[in-house]
Amino acid sequence: MKRRRLIWNSIEVTISVLMQGVDVSPGLSRDRIRSIILHLNYYWMRMPLPPGKEVSLNLFVLFLFICSLGAIQFFNPAAAHFLGEMIAVVISGVIFVTAWNVRRFQKNDFLVSLGIGFLFVSVLRMAHSISVLPEPLVSSAFMLNAGFGWAAVGVEAATFLIALSMTGKKGAEWQIFGMLMALSGVMLLIPFVSPPAPMLIPLAGVVVACAFALSGYLFWKRRDEFDAWVLGYLIAAIFLLLLSGVSVMIFPVLSASAGTVLEIGAFAFVYCAIIETGLQRPYALIFRNLSRAEAEARDERDRAQNYLDIAAVIILVLDLQGRVLLINCEGERLIGCTQEEVIGTDWVASYVPEADRAGVRSMIASIDTGISDALVHENEIVGADGAVRRILWRNAVLENENGRTVGVLASGADVTEEYLAKEALAQANRKLALLTSITRHDILNRLMALDGYLDLAENMGVSSPYVEKAHLMASGIEQDLRFTSEYQQMGNTPPVWQEPGALIRSCAALNGVNALVNADLNGVRVYADPMLEKVFCNLITNALNHGGEVSAIRFSSVVRDGTLVIRCEDDGVGVPPDEKEAIFRAGFGKNQGYGLFLIREILGITDITITETGRAGFGACFEIAVPPGRFRM
Repeated sequence: MKRRRLIWNSIEVTISVLMQGVDVSPGLSRDRIRSIILHLNYYWMRMPLPPGKEVSLNLFVLFLFICSLGAIQFFNPAAAHFLGEMIAVVISGVIFVTAWNVRRFQKNDFLVSLGIGFLFVSVLRMAHSISVLPEPLVSSAFMLNAGFGWAAVGVEAATFLIALSMTGKKGAEWQIFGMLMALSGVMLLIPFVSPPAPMLIPLAGVVVACAFALSGYLFWKRRDEFDAWVLGYLIAAIFLLLLSGVSVMIFPVLSASAGTVLEIGAFAFVYCAIIETGLQRPYALIFRNLSRAEAEARDERDRAQNYLDIAAVIILVLDLQGRVLLINCEGERLIGCTQEEVIGTDWVASYVPEADRAGVRSMIASIDTGISDALVHENEIVGADGAVRRILWRNAVLENENGRTVGVLASGADVTEEYLAKEALAQANRKLALLTSITRHDILNRLMALDGYLDLAENMGVSSPYVEKAHLMASGIEQDLRFTSEYQQMGNTPPVWQEPGALIRSCAALNGVNALVNADLNGVRVYADPMLEKVFCNLITNALNHGGEVSAIRFSSVVRDGTLVIRCEDDGVGVPPDEKEAIFRAGFGKNQGYGLFLIREILGITDITITETGRAGFGACFEIAVPPGRFRM
């Protein structure tokens, strides 16, 4: 409403100023004009706006200006013509400024071309208006008046064609400036050369009319490239400019003031087209894109939250001080608190048992070092109801754009039941181990007694093959019992990182063969069962017992296709091709054959394999293959 009142006041002041000192037509007094203005004001303030918001409002204001010019025409035709020219100059200047500044929002060669063309139109129209003042500022007023007028019309006709043809060309702005300057110069010369060539002005009018018609045809042909409203504005502008520029010659009944009114309407349509495509569209596009980006961000956030909430693990984000930044539904369920209650609290102080707090804080402090103990961590948490749960955490470092660590992303699986089951199994294994140990001990005691009785029988002169067989059976039973004792130890203790080089040197020292054994493993470490030392001890013992005249045992390592291969080579008799796999079976060999079988079982706990690859007659070669992730260099 305020905007309507301001617009109307501007119109009323303009009309009032122009009416001062002007003779009124018979039958149309100043009071009558003021009465008409008051009635128009009444309806203007109360009528609903036409559709289309800003553009429609601007067109409606233009309509009122044209009506005002028509009213002024009754009192002072010269003033009305001059005012119309000034309005056209202002609109064309605004078109240039608007189109030129649009470059900051979007690349649109078409708009820039239109803007440059209307800059020339604005200058030429201003010169044309000055040349018809009562006291002209320039000489040859009539010729210049006509020249500026024709130059303006010619530039108007050429502007649309140039805008359509220069779209997408590099450096189009300067080319357009050059072409329009040349065209303006040519059109300015038409009135001066017209007397010797009387048909030149009508011919120029026909050329201008054809140019306008061609522009309209090209716009229609390329209508798919334009918005429907924009296309309508531009074709309407071309039609009005066609009437304004050449209709005076084609239809002499039309006056110069009518041509000016048509030109103002055409400029207004061009202005609306540029506002629609150059300002409203980019801003609408920006805000629409912002709204779409915000909606997409919300959708992405909601989708991510859904992913977090349906996960059957705790998703937890902590800063470097241990404060909670994010927790999902599973975390809320396990600790018995809502997200609002948890976020911002000190996780360690609030939900970690006191006995584990120091370890957890140390883990958070060392998370960015990449230490495996920090990346995979297990501890207990205490819920709001006092229930204790055991959580296996897998942690990742959160960094900012500068690569600086800002927090920890943790995924925690509730392993309470698994932990309790493991503890129960471990307790059952301990009881079973105790039972088997006692039983084994009792059987060994009885075997010792049996051996004693057999020795007494031999000392008493009892000589029988059965006594000798009984000795062998007792010895075999004792060996089996000792093997079960060793086999029982496998898997009782979790795998650990070990250094094979140190284990090999220890085995060589135990067997007194330091001079024969050479371990060149470059400090490699292997993740294996704690009985790994027995693997290397058995390999050394196997070489000494079955290799014949062995003078050297060499251990080496190499990484092959991501797998660590530890080789144990000797210079003994080697292994026949048909026995390379059989030697790893239980019971194979001369002495019950549990050594290599036990080796393969120990290594298999952590997916490590062993094969024999040597050549018979050139020594044995055992290759231990350690898969990726199970070794460190």
